[in-house]
Amino acid sequence: MIKEMLPSIAYSILQIYMIIVTSYFVVTGILGFRKPKQLPNVEPNKRFLILVPAHNEASVIGGIAENLKHLDYPDELYDAIIIADGCTDDTATIVRKIGLKALEHTYLPGEHKGKPYAIRYALEQISDYEARYDGVCICDADNLVSLNFLKEMNKHLSAGQQLVQCYLDTKNPMGNWVSLSFATNFYYMNRSCQLARTHWKLGASLGGTGFCIGTKLLKKIGWTANSLTEDLEFQIQTVLGGEKAHWCHTARVYDEKPTSFKASCEQRSRWARGHWELIFKFAPSLLVKAIKERSIIALDTLFYSLNPLHMLVGGIMMVFGAIALAVGYPLNSLIPIHPMIRNILMIIPYILIVFSILKDVQKPKLKLLGAIAMPIFNLTYIPIVFWALLTRKNRIWKRTEHSKNIALDLELDAIKVKNKN
Repeated sequence: MIKEMLPSIAYSILQIYMIIVTSYFVVTGILGFRKPKQLPNVEPNKRFLILVPAHNEASVIGGIAENLKHLDYPDELYDAIIIADGCTDDTATIVRKIGLKALEHTYLPGEHKGKPYAIRYALEQISDYEARYDGVCICDADNLVSLNFLKEMNKHLSAGQQLVQCYLDTKNPMGNWVSLSFATNFYYMNRSCQLARTHWKLGASLGGTGFCIGTKLLKKIGWTANSLTEDLEFQIQTVLGGEKAHWCHTARVYDEKPTSFKASCEQRSRWARGHWELIFKFAPSLLVKAIKERSIIALDTLFYSLNPLHMLVGGIMMVFGAIALAVGYPLNSLIPIHPMIRNILMIIPYILIVFSILKDVQKPKLKLLGAIAMPIFNLTYIPIVFWALLTRKNRIWKRTEHSKNIALDLELDAIKVKNKN
C-alpha cells in the first residue's frame, strides 16, 4: 500500500515546496505596483571610481568609454578606468585615444581568469581607494549607463546606503526573441522583485553590472568573490556581514544581451553553475543567520539564491505529471488544495509580468511580443539548471561575444524614466 503511494507522496512534497515558493514571490511581488520612493536631491559631493573589466572588447568598448566621459556629474569627482583584462586586441588603445585610463592586466600561466580577478587586480593597484573615493561602481564593457547614474548613486551614498544596484535594461531588446526574452525578464525582475522587495524593506539583488559599493563596505567585506557569479557572492557576503543591497529605480544600465540561443544557453549555464556553487557554499550560513538572528534579510537572500532549485523542482513536477498522464497513472496529491487556489497561484505571476511590461516599456510592439516570448524562453531554464548542477565544478569562465556598439539617447531616456515613475 505504502509502496503504491510513494509517487503521490513525492509529488505532494514537491507541490508543497512549489506552493511555498510561488506564494512567497507572489506576496512580495505585489508591492511592485507601488511607485518607487524618491530620495531627496543632494549636491554632488561623493567621489566615485568606475571600474569596467574588458576582455577583447574592441568592438564595443568605445561606446561605454565615450558614455562615461559625459556623465552628468562633475569631472573632478569621478574617475573611470577600463581594465584591459588579458586583452590581445586594441581595447586599451581605443580607450586611451578616447581619453580614459586603461589599466592593463596580464595573467601568469595557470592563473584563474575572469571578471572577479580583474576587479581584484584593479583594487590592488589602487590600494588607497578608500581614501580617494566614497564609492566604487562596476559596469561591463558592453554597457551604457544613463547620464544621471552618478547623481543617483550620490543620493544613495549620502543617505547612508553602502551597496546600490541600479535598474537593469538592455541595449538590444528587439534584436530577436532571445534578447527580447532577456529584456522582459529584466522588466519583471526590476519591478516585481527588486522594487517590490525594497517596499518590503528587504534587500535588493546585485545584477552583475550597474552597481555601486561604498568604499567603507568594500574595505570591511573585501573583494574575495571569485565564483562565476561574483555579484551574488558579494551580495551574500554583505548580508552575512550585517548589511544589505539597496535598489535604485531611477538610474539605468543598458546591457547587451545575446541574440544567439546557443550563446544564451552558455551564458545562463555559467550563471546557474555559479548559483549552485554558492548554494552549497553559503546556504547553511544564511539559514543559521536567519534563524539565530531572526534575520528576514538573510532568509530572503537564501530564498533568492535557491532560484535554480526552484526551477529544478518545478521541472521535475512537470516531467512527473507528463509521465503519469502518458502511462495513465492516477497521480493524486495527498494535500487537499482547492483548484481555485492553485489556479490563482499560477496566474498571478504572469499578471505581475504583464504589469511590469505595461508599466516600464515604452514600445507597444515590445510589450506584446515580450509577454509571449518570456514564458517560452524561461522554460528552457529547466534543463539548463539541471545540466549546471551536474557540471557545477566546471569553473571555466567563457566570454560572451559582444558586437552591438549602439548609441542611445540616454538623456532623453532619463527624462522618460523620471516622468514614467
